Amino acid sequence: MRAKHRKPTILLALTSTHHGFYHGAARYAAEHDWHVVADMIYDATIPMGWKGDGILSFVGHWEELAKFVVSAHLPVVEISSVRKDLGIPCVMEDNEAIGRLGAEHLLERNLKTFVWAPFWDDTVNEERFQGFANAIRSAGFDCVRLLPVNTRRSARLSRHMDRTLRRRWVIHTIRSLRFSARHFLL
Repeated sequence: MRAKHRKPTILLALTSTHHGFYHGAARYAAEHDWHVVADMIYDATIPMGWKGDGILSFVGHWEELAKFVVSAHLPVVEISSVRKDLGIPCVMEDNEAIGRLGAEHLLERNLKTFVWAPFWDDTVNEERFQGFANAIRSAGFDCVRLLPVNTRRSARLSRHMDRTLRRRWVIHTIRSLRFSARHFLL
């Protein structure tokens, strides 16, 4: 009689990320016969004492999750480039290229005035801004840079701020710049 195959158990610690990550992780898990524990997706509770074989995480700015992931002593793959300091394998995007592509898209549409309004004051937004602003400046235009809506210090308060208030703040700030030409917000 053959021993029953035990599926690896993988924790999806992806509470604050794009739904595409969920779908991609679920598809990969199905293809590789993994058992996926996705409780964090629904209740955002770190499963203290959880036993498994690995973690797929999106730590982002969540310090408590970062501590859990690092202290789990399991194979981990981080899918956020926000926390490069954790010393765990990370799937990285090319943020400068993302910013540059965004600028090229807008330039192709003959826009002439540009505003950068980041959501966070983190490495990801800084790298994307550099790519965006460099492409805009190379085309002979300028880019106004607004302060981020959220900062790591105020993330807890900002996270609970109503989206309408954030939107009003951005609109107010753009209007205060008194653009005379068409403008675009990225």
